[in-house]
Amino acid sequence: MNFANLLKSNASLFMIVFIAILLVSSSAILSHDDAGALKKKEKKALKQINKLIIRATEGQPSKVDLLIISEKNDSTIQVLLNKTGNVTMPIPIPPEPQPPTNETTPPTNQTLPPCEAGFELDKDNICVPISNPPPIQCGPNEHVEDEVCVPNPQPPIGGNATKTKLCLVGDLDNDLVPNAMTEAKCNFKVGLGDLGYSSTLKWFKSLNFNACVIGNHDAVEDGSASLYNETLAYCKDHWFKIIANDTTIIIGLNTNGDMKTQLDFVKSIPVNNYKNVIIVSHKGGHVFNSAHHPAEAMALYAAIEQIPFEGKLWEIAGHNHNMASADNNGWFISGAGGRSHYSCGTDSNWKFCDASHYGFLQMDIHNSNGDVKANFIDTNGKTIH
Repeated sequence: MNFANLLKSNASLFMIVFIAILLVSSSAILSHDDAGALKKKEKKALKQINKLIIRATEGQPSKVDLLIISEKNDSTIQVLLNKTGNVTMPIPIPPEPQPPTNETTPPTNQTLPPCEAGFELDKDNICVPISNPPPIQCGPNEHVEDEVCVPNPQPPIGGNATKTKLCLVGDLDNDLVPNAMTEAKCNFKVGLGDLGYSSTLKWFKSLNFNACVIGNHDAVEDGSASLYNETLAYCKDHWFKIIANDTTIIIGLNTNGDMKTQLDFVKSIPVNNYKNVIIVSHKGGHVFNSAHHPAEAMALYAAIEQIPFEGKLWEIAGHNHNMASADNNGWFISGAGGRSHYSCGTDSNWKFCDASHYGFLQMDIHNSNGDVKANFIDTNGKTIH
């Protein structure tokens, strides 16, 4: 009779049966009196065995009907206690189950598939990111975008007009400034972030601006995750446009995004063939004295200013609800799009600051030589600076 049938046939085993299969190095369990001469290791094993018996019998070891042990490196088991009278010894331990014969073990010299770009095999043959990936090398007519090489956009063909009218404004809250830009016949309109102070971009999208950047009220900082995702999809995290008959490049950056990503994007663009390099963002790298918002993107712009551009560098932001300029430096704030004004201040660099008008920055760019004339225009079409 095998062991399974024994348990089924002997009713007394259903009441109180305790089976202890123990892998021990000795052939018997010693009492506490015999344990005195045991080594520390053996004492610890004996203590654990006794504890297991006490726990299994809920503190009543007298209930044990059957006690079986097995020695290490031995294929049989020994019956130390048997009140059932039905178990003979020795009892072979059943072999461990084997995997189905139709399964094959892959050869040890199997060639592993290669990892994706940017990954490598570790010591366990698992693809992990390369700790120090080499810089991405693009072709002469490509640049890096989102860690891949993409073609450079084709420069626009210059028309017969002598100038291109670029208009920029941020912190938009009503139709007054957008309508003034339409009346001014702007050729290219840029929204400088905080694009309506709403839960969606529905209103701003109806304005049909040519490009936009993300503001803190369009992002999770002071908006919502859903609005940020919508704005990222519509405005993009970063971008560039070439205007004014190939004389000028505009680069849009997300100052609520990853600063290293923005800087790497600027560095990846071939910008040495333009008269003007215009960087636009919501938060600025420079602000006037006592500005409501400090220069929150100072580090980003300081790094950009180290890039050796051949053309003139212009920096244009919103965020502060004013129109202000440091003309000699090419720094502008155009945040008077309709939201309530902030107080103004001037200093040796920022010689103009307005806190009473709403309007936009207009840059007239000559299409042949790239010369720029920059003015602030109010909602009545009047030049105020």
